[in-house]
Amino acid sequence: MVMNSKKTGAINISRKNIIGKHIASFIRYSNLPVKQSSGVVLNISNTPYNDENYYCYFSVRDQHQINDYLDSLFIIFFQKIMVEGKRQNRMFKTIIEIFISYFSLENDPTIYDRLKKFDYRDREYHASIVTKGFHRLSNQYITK
Repeated sequence: MVMNSKKTGAINISRKNIIGKHIASFIRYSNLPVKQSSGVVLNISNTPYNDENYYCYFSVRDQHQINDYLDSLFIIFFQKIMVEGKRQNRMFKTIIEIFISYFSLENDPTIYDRLKKFDYRDREYHASIVTKGFHRLSNQYITK
């Protein structure tokens, strides 16, 4: 979670990509300085307001919504990487290691096991949807 991390400093947000546009949509502007609960300094390019006249900030609720959005994107991206890696017949372990390296998550000793468990549960969940759907369809054809 970006907004709850212990890191402080500037975060550059650009509206040139979909993630930056979404995050920038939560920015609030004030004529007076606003205490940022996250300790994050925002550097925003292409803002609709003149940055020199306004203070930019996120509310606490905005921070939670941004974290939920980023968590969702992380999961979707992981799923896409897994699908593409399997399509290319890459080894399961290698795909996860590539993902970990891409996001510089090597410092988290539990990340490999968490991603491995998530992928297993995700595949089981989707397999159950397909199986249930197949049974429903086959029952429809049998009863007709």
